[in-house]
Formats: sequence, structure tokens, C-alpha cells
Amino acid sequence: MERPFPKVDAAVASFAENREVFTLLAQTVQAILERMLVQRNITYYRIVSRVKDVESFKAKAHRYENPLSEIDDLAGVRVITYVEEDSKEVAGIVEELFAVDKERSADKKVSLGVDRVGYRATHYVAELTADRTALPEYRIFDGYRFEIQIQTLLQHTWTEIEHDRQYKFHGAMPDDLRRRFLVLAGSLELADNEFSRLVKDCQPYLDSAAEGLPDHMLHLALDDNTLHQYLHHRFGSLIKRGIAKDNYGQDDIWGYDLAMNVVEYGITTVMGFHAIVPEKLEEAVLHLHSQSKYFFTNLRGLVFDTLTTHDLERYMTRVRQQYGPLDMVDWDTAAIWRFCGRDNKKACAKFGLKIRRKPPN
Repeated sequence: MERPFPKVDAAVASFAENREVFTLLAQTVQAILERMLVQRNITYYRIVSRVKDVESFKAKAHRYENPLSEIDDLAGVRVITYVEEDSKEVAGIVEELFAVDKERSADKKVSLGVDRVGYRATHYVAELTADRTALPEYRIFDGYRFEIQIQTLLQHTWTEIEHDRQYKFHGAMPDDLRRRFLVLAGSLELADNEFSRLVKDCQPYLDSAAEGLPDHMLHLALDDNTLHQYLHHRFGSLIKRGIAKDNYGQDDIWGYDLAMNVVEYGITTVMGFHAIVPEKLEEAVLHLHSQSKYFFTNLRGLVFDTLTTHDLERYMTRVRQQYGPLDMVDWDTAAIWRFCGRDNKKACAKFGLKIRRKPPN
């Protein structure tokens, strides 16, 4: 016969009754963090939320005098970043956004000490701030705690695999297997640290691409970052006026690897690309915009117009053949060719290219 636990049974019943509130709380905290990380331009792998199920709560509740007030992870959110530096930034944001219980929170990396390896993450126990719970839409969460875990993708991977195997071994993993898990944890910690150093060491290069244009960067190798920065410098006026959109268009392979296409064309430096940009390209774009209210371009379009104005046959042979046939170009591209003094009639005939008609104004 199962031994009665009146306090536990009452706590389980109360949790089951209010579990939906914990679910909404976890989803709300997740949404708050997602919005803020986007605003702060912090790259992350994933943010997930979860709520303890009733059976898990019941199994754990027997260890506590007052389970509802002592168990901190009834509602939880995990933030998974790529590198440790981003985890530290996320930690700062958590402390800024929520009312953190410092005594209940812990940095597991610190508690491991210097002579051990294993589970590494930062755990915060927190509540929504009083300012937030004063608002009608958050009032229901007043007094409810939640846990936020922050870890890198490598830490998360190790945690999930180790936890799964511990569960299947019912918490009694053989010593030799346990040691291999710990050795792996040490290796992943080294990899995590090296990723962080690599990201840090890359930053001066990334910063240099945004400085001193064009003289400073013309000698740089052409890649997605340097090409993007060059386009912003060269066509900044068009971008600011909204005539050239600061994007690469949707559902277009150019939006994913624009620089690779330029390299396939045969240009490997910013200076090389700068040399083939038509002198009248910006003037042509402004002219077309003044002639038609429907005309706008974007970064992809500027690169496409540059390459095809410079040498359409070369573009079709070296670049386009890798991505399937191109049988039509827009009227505005043909107009830019003419404006810049390029006659592409022979190349169009050779490759069967037709010109799409200009829409009525």
C-alpha cells in the first residue's frame, strides 16, 4: 500500500490545477528573451521552454517540505548560444529583464571548481519584475518563479546525451563509461574555449571591413562581409533613400552566397569588383526610379547589374550555368545596360535571353 503524503498530494493537486499558468509563464519568458536578443543583435542557436509534467513533479516533491515553493524549475527556459561570449551577454540581459534570486541562482562552471569537468551552464531562478506584473497581461504571473538555463550548443549537446544515458542506466552508469563522458566534457570545454577565441580574433577583421572605405578595404579578399560593406559604401545614398533595399531579395540563391557568385565570375578582391562597377550605375538607377514608380532595386540587383553590364556572356558561362537556365531578364536590367553604354543584343541572342516588358506606370 502506498504511504500517504498529505502535503505532497496537496502540492501535486495544486500544481496540476495551475500547470497551464506555468506553461503560459514559460512561453512568455521565452518570447521576452527572443525579442530582446533580436533587438541586441545577439546570435543564438535556439530558445526553448518547457514545464515539468505532473508525474515528474510528484516524484521530486517527496524530497521537499514545501514542494511548490522550494522546487525552482517548474517552468523553465533554456537559451542555447553558439559561443561562451554570447552566453555571458545573455546572462547580463537576464539580470536586466527579470527579478533574479541571486541565492537560488548558480553558475555551474564556477561550482565545478578548477580540478573537475562536467555539466557547465548558468542557472537563474527569477520572477517577472514588479513593473511587468503590474500590467494586466502579466498580472497572472505575480509570485510565480521560473528557471532560465544558459549554455552553449556544445554544452547543450553534452548535457542532452549524458542526461539521456544516465536516465537509461537509472542513474548508475558504469565507472568506465562515466569517465569517458567526463573526458568528453573536458574536450568539449577546450573546443568551446577555442570557438570563443576564434570569434574574438575574427572581430578585428570584421571591424576593418566597415572602416576607411574604400581605400582601406580595396585590398581585402572578397567575401560576403567585405562585399556587403563595400555595397553599403558605394551605394549608400541609394540605400538611405530607399531606392536600393538593404537586402538580397527572397527565395533567391544570391541572397545566401552572393560573394561566391562574384568569385565564380572571376573576381576575388574588393578592388577587382570595384573596378568593374559601371561608372553610371547609380545614375542609371536614379533615372529609372524617376521614370517609374514601380522601380526599386536591392543589393542582389546591384551586383547582378554590375556583372551583366560588365560581361553578360562571362556571367552566363561562369556563374549562371551552375544554377539552371536563365531565359529572361527584367526590363530595368536591359535599361541599365543601355544607360551604361553596353550593347548585349548578341549575348542575349546567343543564350536565348528575352527582355521582360516594362509594367505600365
